[in-house]
Amino acid sequence: MKIGVFLSNMGLPWREALVKAAEIGFDGVQITVAGDYLPWPPTFSSTTELRTALRNQGLELSALAGGFGNCALTDRAERGRKIDHAKRVLDFALELDTRIVTSHVGMIPEDLGTPEGRAMIAALSAVAEHGQASGCTLAMETGPEPPEQMLALVQEIGSPGLAINYDPANLLMKGFDWLGGVEVLGDFIVHTHAKDGVRLPDGRGEQRPLGEGEVDFDAWVMALRKFGFDGYLTIERESGEDRVGDIIRGFEFLRRYCVEEQA
Repeated sequence: MKIGVFLSNMGLPWREALVKAAEIGFDGVQITVAGDYLPWPPTFSSTTELRTALRNQGLELSALAGGFGNCALTDRAERGRKIDHAKRVLDFALELDTRIVTSHVGMIPEDLGTPEGRAMIAALSAVAEHGQASGCTLAMETGPEPPEQMLALVQEIGSPGLAINYDPANLLMKGFDWLGGVEVLGDFIVHTHAKDGVRLPDGRGEQRPLGEGEVDFDAWVMALRKFGFDGYLTIERESGEDRVGDIIRGFEFLRRYCVEEQA
């Protein structure tokens, strides 16, 4: 397995963040399309500069984060614009030498036969078909619904261009089975977010530094290995007063799993 970090979580200008990520020892970074570090649409010069900077620091992109939003839009024109945007992001990912784009895609309807369910199937089928043809995969992020609901959507679409970005803390903080979900979705997991958190008595979720929440990382990594996953554990630390410090400690926390594989 490799260890990555969501670059914007470091709270540094992107060039400084890349240098810091390389200094810490990360294998790769994830960057968000249309974020502070990667304006959209990208220019040739900005793309070239980013590729050069990654190469100079010995880093790769673990994935792009697409930020597609709700794909269950019943308005055909708006859904068409969203599909076109998603296809452009997948193509751009290939320009940056990564074949994975992660994104939340909106709440998956429990009944895929509803207008919203059919709209989501239509949108994601079009994006997945484009990805399959070009060699890039859209990895939907876990969280808003139970794993079984996400599996039903993936199986309904049935395309190699659609997969899963597994975030255990998102599931845990929503009250879903964050560990059993690996058994449900394991065959489709191509990227992960290493994040920790707790579910509070009032039902709210609260993110915590890695190793300080309720995610059992030993059990989680073991479950991923069972399905042959050898991709990225990408640290996502979206809150906290010392995020760089938390990220550094998170890297040290995760490194044991890579050392185990090398032993």
